[in-house]
Amino acid sequence: MKKSWVKEQEDKCVKQMQLDAEKIVFGYGGKRENAGRKSQYKEETQTISFRVPKSLIEPITKYVKRALAKSKK
Repeated sequence: MKKSWVKEQEDKCVKQMQLDAEKIVFGYGGKRENAGRKSQYKEETQTISFRVPKSLIEPITKYVKRALAKSKK
């Protein structure tokens, strides 16, 4: 029996999602291994954000950058 067009598109989508999931698991971007930006830290990272008064943006940014620089060493 012939597959319907919708089923074919669904199968393509599922295959692409599986390929994308493999890229995430293996940790490289692009089609070539070791392509893409390398991690700056030796552990997993997470993005955070929070609100601060505009007058404190610069001092807090400097403090965080200094703390991260120390943690890299």
